[in-house]
Amino acid sequence: KLDSGTSVDLAKIRLDLRQEKYDDALEKTEAVLAKEPSNLNAVASLIALKQKSGQFDEAASRVNALLAKEPENDNMRILLARASLSFNKSQEALEVLKPIEADRAVLPAYWPLMGVAWLRNNETAEALNHYKRWANLFPNQQNAVIGQLVILDTERKYQEGSQVATDFLAKKDSLEVRLMQSYFYVLSGNVEGAKRVLRNVDEKYQALPFIKGVKARIAIAENRGAEAVEDAMVAYDASKNSANLLVLVKTLEDSRDMDAAYTVIKNHV
Repeated sequence: KLDSGTSVDLAKIRLDLRQEKYDDALEKTEAVLAKEPSNLNAVASLIALKQKSGQFDEAASRVNALLAKEPENDNMRILLARASLSFNKSQEALEVLKPIEADRAVLPAYWPLMGVAWLRNNETAEALNHYKRWANLFPNQQNAVIGQLVILDTERKYQEGSQVATDFLAKKDSLEVRLMQSYFYVLSGNVEGAKRVLRNVDEKYQALPFIKGVKARIAIAENRGAEAVEDAMVAYDASKNSANLLVLVKTLEDSRDMDAAYTVIKNHV
């Protein structure tokens, strides 16, 4: 619990920050930390101010020194990890998060943050295991399932992705997971399953670019890609990734518009 003096000091720091008086804010921040080294608001202020002046490593070093004295301060670990990721320091974020015990009592912010840290560090297998553990501990946590599906998509494990989505939906309904289920269905060859899922999606969502992309993939699978150029274009315009590019090019090729297909490829590169 903060004493009234510290509360006033923190309010003054926030005012300095809003008024862009960064030197004054830093001076007040250091004063609070001199009295309360583990004050999270002051630590957050220190990190933000040091980031702004290009001295993030100095701030990180100071926070790590605090963590050496208070290794179980998970709030401070999460604060530092989030700041590290904002500087693309994924390895540092991992190191500060690893000591946290990943159980049902852990702070909720830990789960998505750790997943991002693994992915940013290109440790996909660890990220997938992390999301699986999250889902096992919290079976109704949609983000734990979405994390798995994103990874399984990049690994082209469409059958496994279909099963992960189906298992989750048996416990809890989710429009986002249903849409991803339709996507994994069509890519794993279950075209009828994909169509069935989309038929049960409310009409107001049918114009979503993601659904348009699934519909284009269904059309290609049914050898009627020429009918899906518009759907493929909507999906590609919304998300210009290589997967949507290939779908658009295929529909253009099926409609015999090779010039348009070439133009799309040229502009993408």
